[in-house]
Amino acid sequence: MAAAPDTALARAATDLLTDCAPEVLVNHCQRVYQWSCALGENRNWQVDPELLYLEAMLHDLGVTERFDGPESFEVEGGNAAEKFLLEHGYPKKRAETVKEATLLHVDPTTFQDPRHEVALLAMACAMENRGEFSDEFDADFVDAVLRKWPRQAYRDYTRRVSQDHAERKPDSLSAQLVESGVFERKTQWG
Repeated sequence: MAAAPDTALARAATDLLTDCAPEVLVNHCQRVYQWSCALGENRNWQVDPELLYLEAMLHDLGVTERFDGPESFEVEGGNAAEKFLLEHGYPKKRAETVKEATLLHVDPTTFQDPRHEVALLAMACAMENRGEFSDEFDADFVDAVLRKWPRQAYRDYTRRVSQDHAERKPDSLSAQLVESGVFERKTQWG
């Protein structure tokens, strides 16, 4: 399994996430980092591990109570991530990349993004939420990741949060996802 980058900013991002998110969401973000790293390795892509980690830890801030706002969760989360990173001295261009990755992480066309870290976040989220790319992973690796960061009814959590957002923000991406029936489709994850 991939270790978290040993940087002050990576630790601060982890602290932010654990301070504002329930354990089910923290575990999701940790799994996304693992899937991202493995998908990148499978493709022999050179990536910046810190950038990838920051994307994984911060991409769902917009579903937390602290960062919920009038916009769709990916917009609120992207804005929150960018603000956090800039406040911690992260370079503006890289903070913008994290924001863009957050905005795009549920769009399957992002799999083709030339910025590997952006593409990998979207691919890992597709793995996590819909089981896409799961055939690329060794069962022992998946089991180890799930033992360390259990799903804890993640799909039910996502369904509840998305339904809440859809009701409060009828023009949001969450509303579109609920309307599409994506949460009613079965995957190997439930």
